[in-house]
Amino acid sequence: MGSKRFLVCSILACAASVLGGSVLSQERGAAPSADEASGFRFTPGIRLHTIWQVSDREGTPTNEFLVEMARLGMSWEVGSMVDGKVSADLEQVFREEKALLRDAYVRVQPLKAAALRIGQFKRPFSAIELRSRGKLETVRRGLGNELLIEDLGFGDRDLGVMFDGQVGGKKRHVKYMVGLFNGGGANVPETDMDWSKDLVARVEGRPWKWLTAGVNASFKWFDTEGEVHSDEDAWAVGADLRFKRKALFVLAEWILAENWDRCRYAEYEINCRLEEHTPKAWDMLLMAAYRWRLGGPLNIALEPVFKGEYLVPEHDVSGSGAGRFFPGSNQAGIWFLVPGVNLHLGEYFRVMANVEWAHAGSDVPAGWEVRESVREWTDGTRFLLQFALDI
Repeated sequence: MGSKRFLVCSILACAASVLGGSVLSQERGAAPSADEASGFRFTPGIRLHTIWQVSDREGTPTNEFLVEMARLGMSWEVGSMVDGKVSADLEQVFREEKALLRDAYVRVQPLKAAALRIGQFKRPFSAIELRSRGKLETVRRGLGNELLIEDLGFGDRDLGVMFDGQVGGKKRHVKYMVGLFNGGGANVPETDMDWSKDLVARVEGRPWKWLTAGVNASFKWFDTEGEVHSDEDAWAVGADLRFKRKALFVLAEWILAENWDRCRYAEYEINCRLEEHTPKAWDMLLMAAYRWRLGGPLNIALEPVFKGEYLVPEHDVSGSGAGRFFPGSNQAGIWFLVPGVNLHLGEYFRVMANVEWAHAGSDVPAGWEVRESVREWTDGTRFLLQFALDI
């Protein structure tokens, strides 16, 4: 964690050197003056999500309250070329008596079409992953996100460097993001990474104001010294469409990835490297929401939402070895349906009610239950009531 402290100190030192001792603050929404245009402006952020959940799924609490997210952060800008963000999750204090660093980066943008970001931030993979929790229409992102993005590490936050930019206007444009990352995820000591690295890229275009299309790819290289049965590399690709027209929002996404971690936690020892074949996992997702504004002094809005998802954790593969088809043999997967409704009270507060219904096409085999995401792969229903404050 020493290098993490060094990173944060470097960010603060960089800001201090650019400021040259002249620090100006700006209230949210206030236009900067001519003097402030070359000064320092910051915006604090607070995110608090609390949940009551009732579940009949085996292995999960049947009735509990929990703090899903408690986050403090600060976004800042120095003039028109330098900006950054620092944020930390505090909900871990309840479980591990420590806070976890989320974002900590500096971004320098000399041109609209070219910017450099360095620090800890999200890898540019998956549209629903890149959608902020403050805007997400459902309480959780889903099963595919938990397996492919979090467990297998093709997305989510990591330490690295990224180039990004935009070509075109506000209504019609093309954005690109290309980054190189450590590969171990956020809050992992860099000494554990060795020579492992991730290369992640995303391109998205907006041909019309109401439609955005994106494609992304993630490539992982592992340092497998001493690990006889592990893959040396892995990949994931995906495509997505986002439709936004007045009160209607629709998101469709498809991801295909190598389930490289399967060889590490299978019940039976599987030599992916020897077989030269790694099981594939894929996920299809469709989410739609319609925000019906009722107005009034509280600016109330009702937002019905529905999300449907089909996840295949392991597609039928070739090769030899017992126990290699679970679950996902012959494309047996998990259906995950989430109807819900959100009540918006003003700009910053939401009450979100979701019903999560899961149905698995095959039993979860021994060995897989060690994975966090696998707990959601059994048949069952869960009701979630979330109170979300996002400032």
